[in-house]
Amino acid sequence: MNLSLYTQNKWLDTVFDDFFNSPAASENRTWNPASDIHDNGKSYVVEMEMPGVKKEDVKIEVRNNVLSIEGTSNNEKKVDRKDYYLSERSYGTFRRSFNLSDAVNAESINAELKDGVLTLELPKREEAKPKQINVK
Repeated sequence: MNLSLYTQNKWLDTVFDDFFNSPAASENRTWNPASDIHDNGKSYVVEMEMPGVKKEDVKIEVRNNVLSIEGTSNNEKKVDRKDYYLSERSYGTFRRSFNLSDAVNAESINAELKDGVLTLELPKREEAKPKQINVK
């Protein structure tokens, strides 16, 4: 018995078992785009990685001080090769929600999708922006 061939086959069995028995193998795949949030002084900025997502496939809504971002990625790649064992692609539906501070001016939120990154600028209300105080 060739041990290395046995080891390779066991590894391949594990890959298939992990893939086909995972929740991601279901027909309705979901994924969570990676997100960064920072404060630039005037606004909070949310950046989300969304490779392959089109702007018409993204819906952004603010309701009851909750920012919701949802959409669909159709970044699936079909491969017709006999030697292909695994293809990892991020596709499916996503939904992310963030609680907004009262400091956010929800009526002035801007969104842009460029180069696979969704950038949301959440401007602060004037009363929430830092103020410079002069010393007399």
